[in-house]
Amino acid sequence: MTDSAISAPETQGGAVAKVANAITQKMGLMYGIGMMFFSGWNQMLSSYWNYFLTNAVGMDPALMGTMTTISSFAAWIIVFIAAIVIERIWLRWGQYRSYMLFAPICALVFIMGAWTDWTWIGVQPGSVPQAVLIGGCYIIGQFFINLFMISATSMITVASKTEADRALMSARKAQGNLIIKLLFAAVSLPMIIFFAGGDIASNTKPDTVIGYTITAFIWGIVFVIAYIFLFKMFKGMDPTEEFCQRRAAAKKAGEKVEAIQSDIEKVSVWKCLKYFFTNLPALGLFIGEVGRAIWSMLLGAMAVYYCTVVFDQPMLYAGCLTLANAAGLVGTFCGEAIARKFGNRLTYLAGMAIVIVSMIFGFFGAAASTIVFTVAIVVSFFGGNMMMAVEFSCMANAITYQEYKKGESAKAFIMGTIQWCPNIGKMFQGAIAGFGLAAIGYSKTVEVVTGTMVQGITFMTFMVPAIAMAICFIAFFFMHRLSSSQMAEAEAALQARKGE
Repeated sequence: MTDSAISAPETQGGAVAKVANAITQKMGLMYGIGMMFFSGWNQMLSSYWNYFLTNAVGMDPALMGTMTTISSFAAWIIVFIAAIVIERIWLRWGQYRSYMLFAPICALVFIMGAWTDWTWIGVQPGSVPQAVLIGGCYIIGQFFINLFMISATSMITVASKTEADRALMSARKAQGNLIIKLLFAAVSLPMIIFFAGGDIASNTKPDTVIGYTITAFIWGIVFVIAYIFLFKMFKGMDPTEEFCQRRAAAKKAGEKVEAIQSDIEKVSVWKCLKYFFTNLPALGLFIGEVGRAIWSMLLGAMAVYYCTVVFDQPMLYAGCLTLANAAGLVGTFCGEAIARKFGNRLTYLAGMAIVIVSMIFGFFGAAASTIVFTVAIVVSFFGGNMMMAVEFSCMANAITYQEYKKGESAKAFIMGTIQWCPNIGKMFQGAIAGFGLAAIGYSKTVEVVTGTMVQGITFMTFMVPAIAMAICFIAFFFMHRLSSSQMAEAEAALQARKGE
């Protein structure tokens, strides 16, 4: 191991002064509420986008797989670009807070282009130009999504002082995420069918474009309003805000622009990369989040096909998703409680183990019973959301510990790597779902569901996520080894430095 690697060596002992928390319960609650509405809007993409493309837009599964894989790969690269933009380009209201004001509006405009079929401008359904338009809008929209999400999650690091602060904000974000997903599960599919002019009682399949377009727009307007609220809530908490406002005022007045001070010096691109790839706890959490993203994205996409193709019960998906998100909400509270008792690391590992076991259970029994199918998904959501309850706290700990050991860290860049994970998950989702469905002979016009088709859908729904999560479990176990005592030592040392 090189000298520059952060691997969380054991503490050297001695008394550690207790650092006061900076985040109140009220602030944590407001942060969770503000963040949760984006989760509702984003859930449209993770739950329905693949099905929308094949069954509403009319894309061939192979074309859908190609388009979603390429666009997700591009979006993954864009996360890196967005993180560098935040590290290097500081706007009027601060390094982080500025992007929480305008980026949500831009994201809504472009992502709506991914929720239409573009036939109203003469594009042929199921054509390559249609895929390029939809995929292009998705990619540009993801750039703006990453700008505001990296900024909002970076506030967990810059606004907090202790591991308890970070755990509180991370848990409230996760709990808000699950609360809105409960609402989403209950109302989204009925909304899609209603706005398309369908009848829920007659088991209408959600195969009309306009239903998705209107539903996505409604969720989008709500999330933009929520981010304006977050922008206002964080006033004065971005450490670069006052400096950026002085520079903006000087520039507007035509005066000499203030030089960047050493204590808020911008981190170079090279240092961003160096700090991430030499931070073993951060790398371990990143790999764990890749596993969680593959599980979440693939399960969410394939469950729709499972309900409509294997069971021929479209509304089963809404009921199953509602129960799963309820279990996930309980999982976030349990994760928060377990983390207080046993620490973030063990909580995260326990959640991973629950997901693996439930996915294997579903693989062997889901096709024979809707009850087994539902139980497997519900239990996996409990475990997956135990992980989510501490994900940002784990990454913030890794950043804090690196700052303690090295004197600085690329906060926005490293926190932004968590945003890489959903896009990696979407790449797997698009490739496996698209090419997998094509390989087993699925199309929207299929009338006879063969045993091979059921086996293929079952393998993609349950076994692929189980394998991915097992591999990531091993990586996280050996790489992310930060303890509560090590974090207490780091926090006290950092606080002492600030007081010097």
